[in-house]
Amino acid sequence: MELKSAILTLALGLFACAACSAQDNPFANYQENQAAYSDPSFQDFIETSYGYLQPAKKPALRDAVADKAPRQIFITILPKDPDYAGLVKEITASAGFVLYGEQTIHSKSGKTIQLLGWARADRLVKIFQNPGAVKVYIGRHI
Repeated sequence: MELKSAILTLALGLFACAACSAQDNPFANYQENQAAYSDPSFQDFIETSYGYLQPAKKPALRDAVADKAPRQIFITILPKDPDYAGLVKEITASAGFVLYGEQTIHSKSGKTIQLLGWARADRLVKIFQNPGAVKVYIGRHI
């Protein structure tokens, strides 16, 4: 019985291989020097998308207006005085600081108040140089 099933499997396998080799080869007409991506519309898309034809003329991006706005950075400030109203008013005028809130940290040595907010990146030096700010952290600091 096993010999009959082995012969049948071999015969079916040979028949399947013969049928596959009788089909036309899709790559028979492929020329050696033919470009792989020869579709003209695809070439036009690549050339115009990446500026191959006119690299000096770049289209204005949709978000180009946002690049002209000053970059805002989230900062944490440790004020020198617990009454920080004067400090906030001063750094708001000089550095464009926007107060987000305050954070009170309680420890064994006492409580510390930290100011959280946003400031313009190009005017961050003015906050660092302010004598009312003991420490300035970029980002959130706990």
